[in-house]
Parts: sequence; structure tokens; C-alpha cells
Amino acid sequence: MDVGGGYHEDGLSNCTLRWMLDKANAICLKFNDYSAIESNPLDIMHDSMKPYYKILGIVNMKIGNGADYNETVSPGVIERYNANTDNYKEIANPNINYFVK
Repeated sequence: MDVGGGYHEDGLSNCTLRWMLDKANAICLKFNDYSAIESNPLDIMHDSMKPYYKILGIVNMKIGNGADYNETVSPGVIERYNANTDNYKEIANPNINYFVK
């Protein structure tokens, strides 16, 4: 949800964008200065799931093999999970507990 952007309130999708840019920079892919991109992990989360995906249901990716697969979760995801201002814990991937301290 809100991964691709396109909404007026883009703080949440910008978290994803900044996370990807940070990861790319870490392996020497260089970008123009993106410090002006404002991200907010507690911004409004839109339900952008199209009807055909609602029929199929949510499929949670198996996570939790961090040491073996170099998995990471954006700090913004963990911040939103811990804040739980919009009952995020109820809809978050149940495997997220692997990353939450």
C-alpha cells in the first residue's frame, strides 16, 4: 500500500523511495541529491488494492531469513508498526516481528 506513490499525501510512499535510493547508494549507484524528498512513515496510508487483488487476498511474503538473504525492512515500517496509530499491526505482515525490537 502506498508503495508506488501517486497520491497527494506522498510522505509514506516517499519512505519507500528514499529507502530504495539509500540502498542503491550503499552499493555505489549514485543519484542526484534527493535530500529534499520528504518522507513520513506515519502519513496517511491509502487502500490502493484493486478489486481483483481483493478477491485473491493478501499474500504475505515470507521474511525472517535476514542472515541468509540480507533482508532488511525500512526503519519507517518499524516506526509505523511500533506507533500503531492506525492499527497497522493488524494488517502488517505477521513475519515483521523478526525485525521489530
